[in-house]
Amino acid sequence: MEQNVEKIETFIAHTIPDLVGIVATVAVTLAIFLSLNAWLALAVLLVVLALWLQFSVFMGEKTKEFVRLYYDAQEQMSGSAVQYVRGMHVVKIFGQSVASFRQFGREIEAYKTYALGVCDTYERGYCLFNVALQSVVTMVLPVGILLWQGDVAFAAVWLFFIVMGPGVASPVFKQMFLGSSTREIDEGVSRIDRILERQPIAEATEPKTPKNYDIEFRHVSFAYENGRSSESHTSLLGDGRVVTDEGEANTDTASRTEALKDITFTAHQGEITALVGPSGSGKSTVANLIPRFWDVSSGEILIGGVNIKDIATDRLMNLVSFVFQDSFLFYDTIYENIAVGQKSATKDDVERAARAAQCHDFIMSLPNGYDTRIGDWGVYLSGGEAQRICVARAILKNAPILVLDEATAFADPENEYKMQQALAELMKSKTVIVIAHRMQSIISANQIIVLRDGRIEQQGQHITLSTTEGLYKDMWKAYTSAFNWQLNN
Repeated sequence: MEQNVEKIETFIAHTIPDLVGIVATVAVTLAIFLSLNAWLALAVLLVVLALWLQFSVFMGEKTKEFVRLYYDAQEQMSGSAVQYVRGMHVVKIFGQSVASFRQFGREIEAYKTYALGVCDTYERGYCLFNVALQSVVTMVLPVGILLWQGDVAFAAVWLFFIVMGPGVASPVFKQMFLGSSTREIDEGVSRIDRILERQPIAEATEPKTPKNYDIEFRHVSFAYENGRSSESHTSLLGDGRVVTDEGEANTDTASRTEALKDITFTAHQGEITALVGPSGSGKSTVANLIPRFWDVSSGEILIGGVNIKDIATDRLMNLVSFVFQDSFLFYDTIYENIAVGQKSATKDDVERAARAAQCHDFIMSLPNGYDTRIGDWGVYLSGGEAQRICVARAILKNAPILVLDEATAFADPENEYKMQQALAELMKSKTVIVIAHRMQSIISANQIIVLRDGRIEQQGQHITLSTTEGLYKDMWKAYTSAFNWQLNN
């Protein structure tokens, strides 16, 4: 988005005014030339033919595909570069070079192949364009020789053409990349349009208010939409041919990743519902559908008997508090990071929430206490400290529905106990959804939903599930066995 907008701005603010000036200059100059001698003027028209040559090269379907590949390569390289920077410490620790970071290396190699292919494809076109621009005098001289019959007046006109003719080519040089930039703008605009044309989640036409805060999933299925199929990879060969791994021209296709299939359960107000299962089983997807981060593919989700699609978005967001496993903090003060949960909160409210989340003491040890900006003077929080700030944020918001994605994952044993106490107080009378990774933390849950491959495999309480043959019993056995693991000399 940033790159495309910048190129469009440059084209509108600079290229178009320059182009208008060039057209006006060439038109006036050619009009003067035509008034002096039509045949010599036609020779100078080679400049116009050079611009036509550039456009004919760059506006074809092959160039359209090249430009699409260019933007794809840019997007992929940017994503891989960010990923590489974030994982640089891992690469360094294991003594690996940049080339060993396979994804980043593949994207760089793909871009290199693309660049070489483009150079090979357009080498002749650019050479012809430059030759045409430099050949004004070359064309005027032989035409003048053919037309000259010893007339001194014609010789003066001929000399004028020889001196002034190359001047027509000079402004055209400013638009050396007009054809390629036009094609890039066309591709960039189409990509921005695809973003702007995406429809936001529809708002409720007649918003309703839930009677209570029970959460009910009724035969919910959900699939993530992928804009382009990952099964084929487009590449540019050295000879300029665009192919996929099947050897055919690539086309954008949509694919669906089934995440949830026919999920039905009810999480009651005042109770704890735990979601457990192997990685990729759909636990986080279930939680993310509650505040309507995505709309379900089929079925419905109700809060207090009201479909979440019939609840106003701001109202729905006020109903749900989230504590993610991956804590996110703004580059702002500690106070603002907690107060974002409730902007109308007073300083005492923020401090009370921080004390409940067991983070008041370490906040007061920072250079400016609650007014300390994260990121300034080398102030960065550990994973456990950042997670406690997020818990304080949720405590301050005090929403009736609470979703916890292993909220104590980064806490040390002492603080985990204190945070469990704070969360126990926070969870009173609320509908609580817990995404569990530590089996010990959900023993007391009112109901446990066991997910595998997007389906509910088991459902019940710990005392029953742990003694019934199935996935939960296997997970519990593996969890308890881990306590007996030890290092051997």
